[in-house]
Amino acid sequence: MNNDDLLNRYLDNELGIDELQTIKNEIEKDGKILARLKALRAVDNSLRQIKSENAPAGFTERVMKAIADSSIKVKSKVSYFFLSMISILAVGIISIFVLSVRILGIQEGGGESKPLPQYIKEYFGKNSGIWESILKNNTVMLIGSMAALLLLLSLYFTIEAHKNFKNRLNNIS
Repeated sequence: MNNDDLLNRYLDNELGIDELQTIKNEIEKDGKILARLKALRAVDNSLRQIKSENAPAGFTERVMKAIADSSIKVKSKVSYFFLSMISILAVGIISIFVLSVRILGIQEGGGESKPLPQYIKEYFGKNSGIWESILKNNTVMLIGSMAALLLLLSLYFTIEAHKNFKNRLNNIS
């Protein structure tokens, strides 16, 4: 039996005949229940004496408008970091494509065109010394390593920014 619930219902005159008899028997048996009833009655009397004030006119509408305005602001934010990382990656991919087309020197004019794998084989066959010298150059290797590191870091930060955005979005709704 939940005594506080039963005692509160007793104070509010919400008990049936059987429950009323049960609570009276419990009060006679246990002095602690009587003390608890007196304490609850004192709190009930104090709460009934408090004057309530009405909210100002239009209060609910203003609160709901403020909530709606703040949620619109959050949804309209754009992750510029994410967009900049995607832009950098897109520029890198386009640059590699343009560079590879330029290096391969796809034939202009009406000559017979060769398949791309054949162009690649011929190019690397003719220019193997150039590629060997480029790949042995420590400066080029350092620049390539730094570019790879920057790409990995940008990927990591992009994923983290996306996770944070999703968490903020989930906390709003």
